[in-house]
Amino acid sequence: MKKDNYIENIFIESINKMRTSEWSFPRHWDMVRKKAFLENSLMYATKNEYYEQCGVIRDYKKQFDEQEG
Repeated sequence: MKKDNYIENIFIESINKMRTSEWSFPRHWDMVRKKAFLENSLMYATKNEYYEQCGVIRDYKKQFDEQEG
């Protein structure tokens, strides 16, 4: 899916990268900031109808919550 908007391209590519072991949060982020990032990303993806990315975020969030709990 090729988009003309640079921000949208970066968002989609970044979220898709969450599927790989290469992706991680910045080390200096605390738990609150990580959760906020996931929630805000999910809202943005939903609003813009990036349903594939919504699934990626939900899957990552589920794994993240399981590791934390």
